[in-house]
Amino acid sequence: MNWKAETVLRIISAICQFYYASYSAASLYFGMTLTIPVYASEDAGLRKSMTFLMWFIFLNMMGNFFCIIYKARLSIVKPKSNAAIDLPGQAGIFRDTWHDYSSPASASGNEQQDLQSNSVDLLHQKENYLNNNCNDSSNFAMSSHSALAYNPSNFDTGADFAKSNDQIISHGERSDVEILGGWRKCKDCFVLTPPRGKHCPLCKHCVLKRDHHCYFVGHCIGFHNQRFFVCFCLYGGLGGLYSLWLTSSYLRANYDALQTWGLLAYMGPFALVHWALGYTSGANLGMVMFWWWSFVTSAMGSCYFLGQITLVKRGQTKWEFFQDKFPYQGTLTENIQSVFGKFWPICFLIPAPFLGYVGDGANWDDLTGLKSL
Repeated sequence: MNWKAETVLRIISAICQFYYASYSAASLYFGMTLTIPVYASEDAGLRKSMTFLMWFIFLNMMGNFFCIIYKARLSIVKPKSNAAIDLPGQAGIFRDTWHDYSSPASASGNEQQDLQSNSVDLLHQKENYLNNNCNDSSNFAMSSHSALAYNPSNFDTGADFAKSNDQIISHGERSDVEILGGWRKCKDCFVLTPPRGKHCPLCKHCVLKRDHHCYFVGHCIGFHNQRFFVCFCLYGGLGGLYSLWLTSSYLRANYDALQTWGLLAYMGPFALVHWALGYTSGANLGMVMFWWWSFVTSAMGSCYFLGQITLVKRGQTKWEFFQDKFPYQGTLTENIQSVFGKFWPICFLIPAPFLGYVGDGANWDDLTGLKSL
């Protein structure tokens, strides 16, 4: 991605984050000070119940928002150190030789003419070596379901890793190369990435089971925070619908144009002309604008939520859905627990970052079609 496209996307992300923050504050303010007091002016019990519901939705939405950010760092694919994933001693031969081939200044004469072809051949030799020596239990944790299993001691999540010439997979080649059982060397950050992991050009790192980059949060949605994103969309949609209903009730009681013009009075240009001619107040004009704001927010939240539920049910990521690929063949229960954990109903009641996960985001039972990932 070039810097112009990246700049545009970052501006869009900043606008989306401002949209979310401003709407959340506005909906809470209007609900607590205007729409709820007007709707339940004669019933104190109803007013308390509606206020509780407003705070419940707001706190769940904000809680899941911050959990998305907090858990995003856990989905980052990062090698801890070269020593932690060192291969048998012979691997040094490949590292040293590849380093020489990747440095044209170190060659002389006709050797420089053969660098490109030799480097490609050497990469194939290195892949063959890895495949032939991957059964050493002291260096790789093997799984019956995947050729190379994820090992927390070998791969960290959290901080950006430092690029090094001593990495097992050379930095001299910039194309995705499958190493073992669906694991690939990323062409952008040069890290070994497990199946279903993808690189984000905005976050600048690979993400476990990457679904997409959320512009409203400014982070990638992956294995460790997808559950919070689903609930964030749910409560965002519910909050928008709740504010839409309260605003409609307020306008029916205070916006006289509705009695004459019906639904046409909800149109922004119509309300603006009515206000300019002095037929309605600025407060009513503002509430008409907020009505549309709530409508758009509820529609977006609902669409995102339904889309995520579809992906969860099918056991796919967004990328796999658009590629029409089903690499993970799980039952409905397994698919739900893969995202929300064993105690998944709790996730829909409160943000629960303390609940565990089923799996590690790198090893996938019943993983098929690795070549197509």
